[in-house]
Parts: sequence; C-alpha cells; structure tokens
Amino acid sequence: MTSLKIGRRFTLLALGLLLVAACAFAEGWKCPSCGAQNEGNFCSNCGEKKPEKKQKFDGTDISNIRFSLEDNGDVVVTWDDMSDSSSYIVAYEAAYDTGYWDGIKERKFALEYMIPGETYTVYVNNGSSEASETYTVPIRIFTDYSTKKEIKLNETRFSISEVNRDKTKQYEFQVHYPQLRNSRLYKAKLVVKTPLGYSGYVTIWRNYELERGYDYYSHSFSIYEFFEDMKSDFDKVPTGRYTFEFYFDGRLYDDFSFTVVD
Repeated sequence: MTSLKIGRRFTLLALGLLLVAACAFAEGWKCPSCGAQNEGNFCSNCGEKKPEKKQKFDGTDISNIRFSLEDNGDVVVTWDDMSDSSSYIVAYEAAYDTGYWDGIKERKFALEYMIPGETYTVYVNNGSSEASETYTVPIRIFTDYSTKKEIKLNETRFSISEVNRDKTKQYEFQVHYPQLRNSRLYKAKLVVKTPLGYSGYVTIWRNYELERGYDYYSHSFSIYEFFEDMKSDFDKVPTGRYTFEFYFDGRLYDDFSFTVVD
C-alpha cells in the first residue's frame, strides 16, 4: 500500500489521479493555445497537441460512505462496493490538509491524521468508479484529569529573519501532567492552526506514555524546519498568531499560542 507521507506530513497527488484519460476521440476540438478549431491530433494553426479528454468515474459501484470516530481518535471510513473490487484508493482534502493512500484491500480504512474541527471531502476509488462524502471531525475534550494538564513553549514570538540567520537553533515543547499513580498510554497528536487556518503539519505519537514518577515530557524541535513545512502548504510563512493544539486519543489536552513576525 502506498501512503504519500513525507516525514510527518502528507501530500495528496492532484485529484486528477482520480480521473482517467479517455481514448482518442473524433469530434472537433478548440486549441487551448490559439483558439483554432481542429479535427486532427495537432492544431493546424500552431501545432499544439490535442489535449487529452478526461472522463470522471461514474461513481455507481461505490456507495454508502460512512464514518466512525474510534476511541483513540482515528476516523474509520467504510463503504459498499457492488463490483467487489480487490483494491482501493482513499484520498481526502480539507482547506490546507490532504492525504492519499492506495493498495487498500478492505472496504474500510483508518484515517489517523485528520484534525478535529476540520471538514474533509473523502474520496474512495476502486479503479473504475469513485464516490465522495464530506465529514467534519468532532471536537472532544480530554477529561481523564483536570489539573496540571498544560503544554508550553519556551518562546512566544519568532522572527522569520532571525530564524533564517540561525537555522540550527532548537526550541523546547513541554507536555505537563500531574503525578500519576499508574503510567498511562495514549495516542498523541500535535496539530498547528496558522493565521490562514489549519496546516497539513500533523505529528503523531502512536504510543505516548505518561510515566508514573514524572510530571512533564520535553520535546526539541527546529522552528526553521517548521517554517519550511509552512512554506509547502502556503508558499510562504504566514505571519501572525499560531496555535499548537495537543490531543490525547483525539481529545484536546491543551493548546498554546505564539506569534510569527517578519
């Protein structure tokens, strides 16, 4: 199975992957370069090649796309298929968050990188037909305990120009929790809300243990690498207010805001 995952991020191949090129067709066509009408495979006026005709899948085989929210925060998508296909593609897109997986052998798939509160369009494709459905991930609050749950950054303001001058500097991200009688294990997720909305920057820890005898964990990260991730989503680093949101089992644990300036 192919998952378009680069480090902690997903990149969706253009949804044109969910289209197929039709065979050569005989009807006339208008050249996209010069506007001339043609019947052959090349424009008689400028020589431009005849564009491929795209055909959308009819979507008649795949139906009843539905979603369930698991206890660990994963969203499981399930569907019906009249053709009984043996392999599927699942893709999704939100405003700035995308994902793509192929080679799926069952009629269900767990989407673990979805962001609570975001609305996604989810596509299911069996190679000959396609269907889609929208889903808004519910927002849930962490309630296993209510005291001393906090995330912290050791900086609240970052300058893009200063970060570019010192690309190796590391910063500290801390997760605080109360003294526990017994260790606890969660699936943890860190997401980023930018001034333009949620980015595709999502970090997952599948086995995040809050150990007995400790009261916080510290994580080092590069703000320069973080800015590079923002560029891949927005073509530049948006300036303004950012928020780190931290989740245990899909439930909001705490958030922390900081400012990015030029």
